[in-house]
Amino acid sequence: MVAGEASGDGYGAALARQLKAQAPEVRLFGMGGRAMRASGVHLLYDTTGRGAVGFTESLRQLPVLRRVMGRLVEAARRFRPAVAVLIDFPGFNLRLGPALAELGIPVVYYIAPAVWAWGAGRARVVAGFARQVICAFDFEVPLYREAGARATWLGHPILDDVPDRPPRDEARRRMGLGEGERLVALLPGSRMQEIQQLYPMMAEAARMVRAARPGVRFVASVAPGIDPRLLEARGGSAHREAGIRLVGGGIWQALSAADLAVVCSGTATLQTALWQVPMVVVYRVSEPSYLLARRLVRVPHIALPNIIAQRRLVEELVQHDARPERVAQAVLERLQSPERLERERQDLEAVRARLGSPGATARAARLVLEVAGG
Repeated sequence: MVAGEASGDGYGAALARQLKAQAPEVRLFGMGGRAMRASGVHLLYDTTGRGAVGFTESLRQLPVLRRVMGRLVEAARRFRPAVAVLIDFPGFNLRLGPALAELGIPVVYYIAPAVWAWGAGRARVVAGFARQVICAFDFEVPLYREAGARATWLGHPILDDVPDRPPRDEARRRMGLGEGERLVALLPGSRMQEIQQLYPMMAEAARMVRAARPGVRFVASVAPGIDPRLLEARGGSAHREAGIRLVGGGIWQALSAADLAVVCSGTATLQTALWQVPMVVVYRVSEPSYLLARRLVRVPHIALPNIIAQRRLVEELVQHDARPERVAQAVLERLQSPERLERERQDLEAVRARLGSPGATARAARLVLEVAGG
């Protein structure tokens, strides 16, 4: 099992638990983070805290990843696993997959690369080495099948990890919110680079909103493995003046009483949508990475709720628009219009409907075991 980022580590951990539940004798090894380790995967390399966003940012990790890839291929040659499960992380796994297939090891690509963004070339590459492709979204299946891949959609595994939202009154009481106070959740991401890029901007935007509307409160989610002091340091005086409260335990606690969220683009936008919390999505990388992405990636939206709905459900502030004043303006516009917040909340119902039904992880585990020969 090979995952390279926090979201993939979570999906890998859930899949590992299902594999062990359905086949208790199974043994798992590979690459991932603390969640996969806790779920019984023996890690040859721990990726915790090493995720990168953007092309030029990822280049710094190439020497390490080359060594890790060699180690994984050598381990596969030695132990001859019955199946290899590659989880997202295409910059790495699209190179690892062919090497494993050459050894005669059947490969399942789980959370397949987003070919709707990158084009048919990636689908053809995956089709060339993967025995089975498990797509996260239903609209990806035809694209992979046209490229010759054996592709299926089982529903999105994120639905297997969404807790019931607590009653609003209870959540507000736990957050210490007074009558009429609004709560905005800040979700700066789980990667160190995301936090360094985005949290200072989020904190400054929070200070601007607080200056305009003193009754607005802020809470920031601290991802597992991230030292809260890092956010305090990156947020600086803006963090203190906005009175931002830091909470751990994943994003659900931060979202529990939130009226609105400012969210780093990625899996967190989908999680936020599933609790129908209106959001402003922000995305920023280095300028060279952004210019290269504009040439290579062809999508009208970057936020997953918008991509799934195929229309603009939530606000997107990308690169040069991801500035404190623009974020503050977007937040204030929504807080000043309860009707708009309610409309955006209702629009997000369409996202859950497009993700299938719970149980996708168990279905994926059955398919992986089938490919492994039972």
